[in-house]
Amino acid sequence: MATIKSDPEQADASYKSFPVIKTTLRYPSFEKAHESLVFFDCKFYPYDADDADAIVAVTGGQETLICRLVKDQDPELEILIWFHDDDEKVNLNSCAWSRAANGDPLLCVTGKPSPIKIFNARTEKQVKTLDGHGKEITDLVVHPLNPSILASAGADNAIRIWSLEDRHKEQPWLLSLGGDGLTESIITLAFHSSGRYILSGGMDQIYLWTLPDLSDSSSITIRSAPIVIHYPHFGTNSIHNNYVDCVSFYGPSLIFSKAAESHQITMWRIKGFPPPEPPPPGSIPPYLPEAANPSKNYSAFSSSSDADVYERLLTFDAADMTSWYIRFSIFSGVPGERSILAIANEKSKVFFWDLTAIEDWNAEITIDVLKYLGREGGASSGRGHKPRGRGRARGRGGGGGGRGAGRGGGGGGNNAFRESSTLSSSTVTAVTGSSSTEEQPASELGYGGGGDGGIEDYVSSSSTSAVQDPRAHARYSAHDPHLALAPHCIRTTPKINYAARQIAWSPRGEWCVAVGDQGVICVMGR
Repeated sequence: MATIKSDPEQADASYKSFPVIKTTLRYPSFEKAHESLVFFDCKFYPYDADDADAIVAVTGGQETLICRLVKDQDPELEILIWFHDDDEKVNLNSCAWSRAANGDPLLCVTGKPSPIKIFNARTEKQVKTLDGHGKEITDLVVHPLNPSILASAGADNAIRIWSLEDRHKEQPWLLSLGGDGLTESIITLAFHSSGRYILSGGMDQIYLWTLPDLSDSSSITIRSAPIVIHYPHFGTNSIHNNYVDCVSFYGPSLIFSKAAESHQITMWRIKGFPPPEPPPPGSIPPYLPEAANPSKNYSAFSSSSDADVYERLLTFDAADMTSWYIRFSIFSGVPGERSILAIANEKSKVFFWDLTAIEDWNAEITIDVLKYLGREGGASSGRGHKPRGRGRARGRGGGGGGRGAGRGGGGGGNNAFRESSTLSSSTVTAVTGSSSTEEQPASELGYGGGGDGGIEDYVSSSSTSAVQDPRAHARYSAHDPHLALAPHCIRTTPKINYAARQIAWSPRGEWCVAVGDQGVICVMGR
């Protein structure tokens, strides 16, 4: 595996909050004969102790790698196990970590053809195979509260929920989601942090499904056939204008999603979700006649009209993402750490947004606008209220994180965005600026604004009002859901041009890995 070291100037100019590119590796060399290999997925093992080395799995083509990341090692990535599938027709695209009853780490991998293979990473042996999807499987996710529960999505218009426990070995297929309610391929899945809901995106709509309580495997009845859940509780085709290839929960009610061939990620929420009462009892949600009509928006969580069942909140802008199957990841849920959205594009760049800074900036700008309009503390003085710099970061506990976010899928919340448009005050230090163009939204990418300043320039300025600062608005303003926020930081992989497919965060956020075309693994750390 060839190795490219990072640019030391980029490392010196880094923002403290964002990872720096450490190493870029390429399987198995730079020979053109191997450029066809694509790594489609990467996932960090989420169940280790806090002081353990970060373990990441990478899969694509016929290859699956399990690697360890070690600081102050050259290179930082060390391959521990290499699984090669001898079937030349195999094209793996998804992986997910589980854990056996005895604590052994289990890695689930799949793609085309459709069987899900489960490997024991300690014994290095395949221990189980799950068959059932009629076509290619496109995504795997593990239940946030029960690692023995696995969900899969496929091109056969089906979502399946499996049990990996030995007591279900005769019938591991527990639930089938879709039935009469799905007519197109499903591409992406995300569990809610409660484990009682699962979000799906695909060729036609975004759906939200209600699940029975699967958190305790011992309470799951052994059946001869799976339960079929025909209809979801929510559906919309209005968020995006193309098929959806990535979805994620952020906190208990926020949703991030992205469409294929789109350069934008959207943050939104379902009105009335999650409901104040527990999810409906039983395994089958109530029948929704609207669910049979894919052209409509419908929801069981509110009595709003068809056009008002969801609320669009934020849009994030990233260039050069015309391909499908380019997926983002959110780091959240670790006390004292900032929540960060990341996605890599098809031209060797990685984009980051500090979600904590967006919340804080809008809390301050709300105060500033009131003063500017003379509604707080008397008439405006002609100079905007200066936000206060703060010295400690707030922990982001609870809720559901993004793909690869947090430990076991848990993630941070965002009270300001989650509950209303009234933004609360904050206790989080602002983002630090940088003079490196690699750390800023480049003008040639169409972000505008220019300059070297981030939010720190605004915080430290005594003469510029936040109301009048176009650079800060372009990156942090949450007051127009259709205003695409420019990245807060851009990292560029040196000396190689590749298209990324997936990006993942380690459980504690010290590592971030992007994988993609030409067998590339880009290792970033902070």
